[in-house]
Amino acid sequence: MVGSTALSTQLDPEELADLIGQYQRVCTDAIQSFEGFVARYLGDGVLAYFGYPRAHEDDPERAVHAALEVVEAVGKLASRGKPLQVRVGIASGQVVVGQIGRQSHDVTGETANLAARLQSVARPNQVIISEATHLLVGNSFECTALDPIELAGFPRAVNTWRVIGRREHLDRFDLRRAAGLTPYVNHVPELAALEHAWRRTEAHQGQVVVLSGEAGIGKSRLLQEFNERIASATAIRIRWHGSPYLQNSPLWPVIQYFQAAAGFKPDDDATVKREKLGALLASGPALPAMSAAAIAATLSLPPADADPRLDPDPQQRKRATFAAKADWIAQHCARGPVVLACEDLHWFDPTTRELLDQLIEQAAGLPLMLILTQRPEFEPPRGDGPHTIRINLGRLRQEDSLAIAQHLVAHQQMPAELLHRIVARGDGIPLFIEELTKTASEAGFDERTTSATIPVTLQDSLVARLDRLPGAKEIAQVGAAIGREFSLTLLHAVLGQPSQEEVRDRLDQLVRADLLHMRTEQADRIFVFRHALLQDAAYETLLWSRRREIHERIADALERLFPDIHDNQPEVLAQHWDRAGRARIAISHWERAADRAIERSASTEASAHLGRALHLIEGLPEDAARDALELPIVLKHGAVMRAIQGPHGEGAGQSFERARELSRRTGDRQALIQALAGLFGYHLVGARNEATGEIARELLAMAETSGDRFSLVLGHRAVGMLALHTGEPIKARVHLERAMSLYDAETDGPLAFVYGTDHGQTISSFLAMTLWVLGLPDAAIAQEGWGIAHGTRLNHRYSLAQTEMFRIIRSAFARDWDAVAKIAKQTYDVGIRNSFGLPTQMAQFHLAFCRTVHGDRDPEVLDTMQAVLQTRHGTNYYPLYLLMTAEALAMCGNLAEAIETIVKAREVALSTGERLLAPELLRFQATLLRDSNVAEAEALLRAALAEARQQSARGWELRAAVSLADLLAATGRKAEARDIVAAVRAAFNQGATTPDLRMADELLASLDR
Repeated sequence: MVGSTALSTQLDPEELADLIGQYQRVCTDAIQSFEGFVARYLGDGVLAYFGYPRAHEDDPERAVHAALEVVEAVGKLASRGKPLQVRVGIASGQVVVGQIGRQSHDVTGETANLAARLQSVARPNQVIISEATHLLVGNSFECTALDPIELAGFPRAVNTWRVIGRREHLDRFDLRRAAGLTPYVNHVPELAALEHAWRRTEAHQGQVVVLSGEAGIGKSRLLQEFNERIASATAIRIRWHGSPYLQNSPLWPVIQYFQAAAGFKPDDDATVKREKLGALLASGPALPAMSAAAIAATLSLPPADADPRLDPDPQQRKRATFAAKADWIAQHCARGPVVLACEDLHWFDPTTRELLDQLIEQAAGLPLMLILTQRPEFEPPRGDGPHTIRINLGRLRQEDSLAIAQHLVAHQQMPAELLHRIVARGDGIPLFIEELTKTASEAGFDERTTSATIPVTLQDSLVARLDRLPGAKEIAQVGAAIGREFSLTLLHAVLGQPSQEEVRDRLDQLVRADLLHMRTEQADRIFVFRHALLQDAAYETLLWSRRREIHERIADALERLFPDIHDNQPEVLAQHWDRAGRARIAISHWERAADRAIERSASTEASAHLGRALHLIEGLPEDAARDALELPIVLKHGAVMRAIQGPHGEGAGQSFERARELSRRTGDRQALIQALAGLFGYHLVGARNEATGEIARELLAMAETSGDRFSLVLGHRAVGMLALHTGEPIKARVHLERAMSLYDAETDGPLAFVYGTDHGQTISSFLAMTLWVLGLPDAAIAQEGWGIAHGTRLNHRYSLAQTEMFRIIRSAFARDWDAVAKIAKQTYDVGIRNSFGLPTQMAQFHLAFCRTVHGDRDPEVLDTMQAVLQTRHGTNYYPLYLLMTAEALAMCGNLAEAIETIVKAREVALSTGERLLAPELLRFQATLLRDSNVAEAEALLRAALAEARQQSARGWELRAAVSLADLLAATGRKAEARDIVAAVRAAFNQGATTPDLRMADELLASLDR
């Protein structure tokens, strides 16, 4: 009330008390007429809530209506002939209402403070509303924007509006359509497209249909209509569902499908489940034994006695798993056309999406119709061939929206104005139309509330509906915390207090209200929220404290009632312990979930689990216990990021750097060695040779201090690998041979399955390259032979692929292009089969170069090389890729670009300290300049020869000598030419049939003539 202090000096206390009493009564009447709640009288002030204790779908509008009535009603009161005046402030947002001190309905939160501040700045008889309130009331009132104002306690200026008065509602549909919405044509064309795709599928022309649309647009409804159309057909239907809680649980949609199809019960032990799975597989089409074993392993079931042994290599197990699922689908296709519906693809885990990519490629040759539903912001799966159809569901046209609303209230006489307002506010989204109509129907069609029964947002609509279901709101909230779907058994265990019969009754209320669907599985009932938005709305009504309590009860019930979840789905427990605020327990489960993902080669999911664990660790007190908890997790995260990004990826580097810091702080020497080994790979592959050198020397020093054999292997390996890169082959040979002598194939070989690569094969490969550089080509090939034989016995596929990569590089050093082409072809095939990115790319590059060597001048060849070259920027061997690109450009007649590229290669080698190729870079630059500038070419060749001799790199020295001698002979200096080549050739006692030695011998023979 305005001027109450002045009035207190003008009126006697009894008169003032009577006036304030009248003022409070008219305010209360106005507020309660719009079902607001008067929380407190503050002398001349009134605090009121709209949305508590019962929510309405249009509480912001009700508050403004009440405010305007308050202004009008208070203005009819007078003191000594002068009408009273009032100021009103309204703000909207989330608050907590509860007992604070002696006040049982007090409120906390920014919203209450903002409303009080707005009231204080309003002028007499003004209603000032916040930005959030203005957004919610839309066009219901005529409002004027005010200048942003500075309010005490708020960090930024606040936008506000003054309410002028009520006005007739505008049709928001027309406004939104004018803003650029595409009018939606109902589902008939989309349904026709699905039916056409089905007819092609029946004709053994497999189809992939990507059905995209925003939440609530009707994707599931369209699928339902399609299924009814083909109900009489001999279709085999398989459905996989995504879950927002299990986006990082590898193959969850597939696992869920098999668990349901086999009829697993929560109390089934592993033996019973294995028998049920066997019965399911036996009842269907015949599967290869390996596929059946892989499906059982996916479900974390023990192998049967007759099962073949699965490959221990994670990549191979992953391949076997994918092959098993593909076999399952293909065998069903042999019996009849199959519809595989994958709903909510945006919630599928990366591994399942990878499996789908494989099925998409295979679909064209099978009677298989893949239907993938997703939200538009999700990147669609790969595959864009003639068998792929993309359907984008737009919003409904006004007449179609109206038809939905009219159908829902066909038994009632809803005012036409209200129906049209529902259509306008529904924005063409079927779910919104349905929910808004149901809410209005349940509220009744009183003329006074006709405009007020339409909720402003779907959230308000759903909360209002829940508030009208006595006792059912808590059920919906707890169910929403469990997930999109939940069982009666678990729900009752979490709730605790009500009897199961009471819980069933309340669930039946939610089912009758069409908020939940129910299905029966085995001896339990499963309830599913009708849409993800319904689940979200119910969940958002929970206070944070209550959420934590419920999630803790869920996690505890899951561990008691479903013990297999502890072993098979630790990520589910991790989610609930995480949201319960029990960080240490959640961290343990996130780590276990990551371990399981790593076992399945699901690196992306493992990264997500470990990332969440590390995020929780950040919130723990900084002490020795936290460091000890974080260290093994951050090491695993580094290894996973190395697999995803490559050794030089920033994620791997940051994790290993953190691990180094923690291991030094905790004094964990073994962890420090593992962290340093990871950082060594990060810096080496990233061509940061100075940092690499520091780490290599530290690794070796630690190993020599401890005398630990395996640590010495790592230390000598690191120093030797770096020495080769930096142009010190003699030093490299000493350390690599020492590492090789310490390596124990029986003990150290199996560690490849822990570290991701076999150190013995890496050492052997680098030693082979070193021996070639030192002028020992036969020894180099023999050393490679050891690596291949050992790798074949070990059967760690990535290590074998890596060995083949280094064989390609050593053969490229020797310019043995036939060998390069042969090895690259094998490596490319291995890379494709095992999804090894780096080996595949490297093989592609070298195969393209070999095509150029053999005369192929197709621009596509250079395009392939350039594409791979871009991915290698900033990594080791980048100068080699640039050198070969320059040579390919020269062979294709692009001399200027070739010169520019070789100059860049020399600049990169100089800046990174990667001197390994320095002599060859100088030599090839001279080759490019020989026809245009003989003097500069000769100077470059002499520099190449000097650089090779300084490195003791006999391999490079011989090639530089032959090139220089050829130039000298061409300019009449045969004697000098012969002396240069003869001196270098005499140092070789092996490799007589290699390209460089044959060329040297042929040149010497020509100079003797």
